[in-house]
Amino acid sequence: MEKYILCLSFIEIIWLILWLYIGKEGNLDHPGMEVKTQIKDSCVSYKALILKHSVHGIIFLSFAAYWIFTMLLTWFPAYLQKGFVMNIFAMSCWMAAIVLIVVPISFIGSSISQYFLNRSYSSRYSRAALVSLFVFLGGVSVFLALEIEQNYIFSLFLFALGFAFPNLVFSLGPTIIAEIVLVQQRGALLAIVHSIATIAGIIAPLITGWLIDQSMNPVDGFVLSFQLFAGLLCLAGLMGGL
Repeated sequence: MEKYILCLSFIEIIWLILWLYIGKEGNLDHPGMEVKTQIKDSCVSYKALILKHSVHGIIFLSFAAYWIFTMLLTWFPAYLQKGFVMNIFAMSCWMAAIVLIVVPISFIGSSISQYFLNRSYSSRYSRAALVSLFVFLGGVSVFLALEIEQNYIFSLFLFALGFAFPNLVFSLGPTIIAEIVLVQQRGALLAIVHSIATIAGIIAPLITGWLIDQSMNPVDGFVLSFQLFAGLLCLAGLMGGL
């Protein structure tokens, strides 16, 4: 395992070095113009950009999506072993199946967005509202999965949908940000949004671990933590759709 980690680290370092030499901003938005000459005087302060309602919505939606994504990678495998009494092989198969479900869900969501855009619907409905709906459906799916644990196959399928639906924000979120900011400020604003949203990756495992420790039965702690992030997804979906 250490060899694999060292190999990946070496590849990442090589990529970083190459990017320092070959990476640069393009001129797709303004053909024939260098980025350095593109309307510098029109730049908006980052404070004003961050205070935009659309940016708040993407941050909130991304935060909720990162929360559930982190749960999938950290605590959900343990829940499969504790709550569904799975062995390691069965748990690994279900984890792989859940990850595979993310791919078609993201493809379907992106296709729906493109369908509405091609029919002249505004980005507010074809992107923002759609992302909010998917995040909300993710929360509803997790709530339903917790209610029907007796039918474990259907419950795990709903869990998979709960993890898959919010992932749409990772593809359409940056697109929405790109629409409301000048090209020379996009990278910085995307980095700001991403850095705030990924705080969920630090908070989620800690809160889940604390809830499990405080529960008499570890499974009850898992259920409470899932209810917490399912509620967060529903709230984010509602707030993002406003």
